[in-house]
Amino acid sequence: METVGRLAKLPRVVGIKDATADLNRPALIRLAAGPDFCLLSGEDGTALPFLAAGGVGCISVTANIAPRLCADMQRAWRDGDIKKAQDLHVRLAPLHAAMFCEASPGPVKHAASLLGKCAADCRAPLYGIAEASRKKVEDALRQVGVIG
Repeated sequence: METVGRLAKLPRVVGIKDATADLNRPALIRLAAGPDFCLLSGEDGTALPFLAAGGVGCISVTANIAPRLCADMQRAWRDGDIKKAQDLHVRLAPLHAAMFCEASPGPVKHAASLLGKCAADCRAPLYGIAEASRKKVEDALRQVGVIG
């Protein structure tokens, strides 16, 4: 936190992406960096609790696949509609989990391919995901309502 506090004093450093899923960190960062420092979650599964802990947004993997739902959740929180934000957070949970069932970007590339956005292929040294993971991604897309 000492380093974050020092970085926050630099004119070109305005915020931080925290992907640790440690929900105590937003408060600690806020104490170290001040109230105007921008705190962004980098962990989709904790995006809503991160907001409740003082964050202001999320650099999201899931938003590549379900941008409207992710934006609606963020907007609901910002507008004070906590129930809607919670409902969307719960709805998105299976998709968040599926996007991290294997190393990135394999799951998100497969999901995007199912949406017709790109091929599922990854270039070396990365590789596509296993059949079981492909099924998990497709099932999550259906459960969340992204595909029929």
